[in-house]
Amino acid sequence: MSEFQTNSLRMLWIQYRGFVILAAAAGLFISVGVFLNKSFINVPEGHLMVLVRKTGMDLKPGQVITEDPKQKGIQLKTYAEGWHFLNPYTWEAIIIPKLEIPPGKVGIRIRLYGNRLERGQVIAGKDAKGQPQKGILSGRLPPGRYSINTFAYKVELHDKITVPPGHLGVVIRTSGTRPKDPNLFLTLDGERGVQKATLSEGDHYINPYEKKVVSVDTRAHKFEMVGKQGITFPSKDGFKISMDGTIEWYIDRTRASEVFVKYVDNKSSVINNIVNKIILPYARGFSRIEGSKYLARDFIGGQTRQQFQEEFLHGMQKACGSQGIIIRSALVKNVVPPNGIVKPIMQREIAIRLREKYVQQMEREKQQKQLSIQKTLQSRAQKVNKAQADVAVSVTQAEQRKEVAIIEAKKKLQYAVLQLKAAQNEARILIAQGQAKAKVIRLKNKANAEGLRNSVRAFGSGEAFVQYLFYKKLARSFQSILSNTNGPFLEVFKDMSRTIHKNSKANQPAPAKQGGTR
Repeated sequence: MSEFQTNSLRMLWIQYRGFVILAAAAGLFISVGVFLNKSFINVPEGHLMVLVRKTGMDLKPGQVITEDPKQKGIQLKTYAEGWHFLNPYTWEAIIIPKLEIPPGKVGIRIRLYGNRLERGQVIAGKDAKGQPQKGILSGRLPPGRYSINTFAYKVELHDKITVPPGHLGVVIRTSGTRPKDPNLFLTLDGERGVQKATLSEGDHYINPYEKKVVSVDTRAHKFEMVGKQGITFPSKDGFKISMDGTIEWYIDRTRASEVFVKYVDNKSSVINNIVNKIILPYARGFSRIEGSKYLARDFIGGQTRQQFQEEFLHGMQKACGSQGIIIRSALVKNVVPPNGIVKPIMQREIAIRLREKYVQQMEREKQQKQLSIQKTLQSRAQKVNKAQADVAVSVTQAEQRKEVAIIEAKKKLQYAVLQLKAAQNEARILIAQGQAKAKVIRLKNKANAEGLRNSVRAFGSGEAFVQYLFYKKLARSFQSILSNTNGPFLEVFKDMSRTIHKNSKANQPAPAKQGGTR
């Protein structure tokens, strides 16, 4: 029976083993697929991944998060966008969006794990053992996107701090160490209290758990001393004097924190505190001190009022300047003395003003007379100066013309000398040329005369030579005539030839006689 069952099972295995192997392979493939699907984690854009360990050491009592990757529970570390490979048996991934702080807001981190804060402590950090503390953290997160583990931190959104134009932000540090010197109005950086450094105009991202900012107006302000805020004081002679005025002031920007901590409280605004605690008390005190030095009638006269106003301005500038308040102007508008003395004093003042007016008119007439004399003397002096200047100009011009004439004469003299020398040279040349020409003519004439002499000598006499020349001139014209030998004209030449023949014989030397003297 057992052998039959074994054979049956073997037959079944042989018959269905292909299906079994296929099912096992399919199961293995599905298991691997599921494993890989859970192992590869894709963190999309704008998100981050927080891991939770499933196995490992247990957390300590009260511990909600861990930095040790070997402990079970939520891990402090976060992972950025992209693909990550995890062991799904050991780790579980939690995908959370990144924290985005919108414009105009500031984020304050609150740590959700750690030890408790010490007594009086506001900002969490690390305790004496170096362990993190639970609570509000220092610093702030300006607008932007941040990778924050929301299991470890909570982020509160607060509005930004805006310091308006014309203001400064006074910083009050609410957390930090105690001041080293509690008697100082301003504390050092890192100490609790009002800080010396202020914030400029614009937007600031401040942790409200660390610092508080109060805007202080540093623009110019006007304080009207009228009505209940007007000033009354006794004069030197005991009369009550009332005074209205206007004071223009502003806070020294370099001492804004000092002014704030000294005089500003929570009952009223910064401006009202400064007016009630600095401007008005100094104005009343100075008016009473300085006003009691004058008689009541002095405040009716404009000169005394002007002097009092200048003293009031200088006194207020000095007193308020020492407290960080700059007084730009202090104007006394209206000083009201008692009615009983106003009329006689005003009449007296009018008489004094009339006398001053007449004295000024007399002085003006004297000045006009003196001015007329000065103008006359000035005009005379100008004319004398002009005449002297004209004379000097004429003399200068005459000297210049004289110098020019002398220079021109010298030039002409030099030119004449050069012309004379040139004429003399030219005369010498002409004389030399004339003498050369005369010499040539003499030589020519001498040569011609010598030729004529030789010709005459050759012809025997001058008459014969002249006849020769005459015949020579007429020779060509008488060729036809000479061809006739029997004509009467030929007789002339015959006579001439006879004469020449006779003369030639007469000129021949006589032959020597033979047998002459021994």
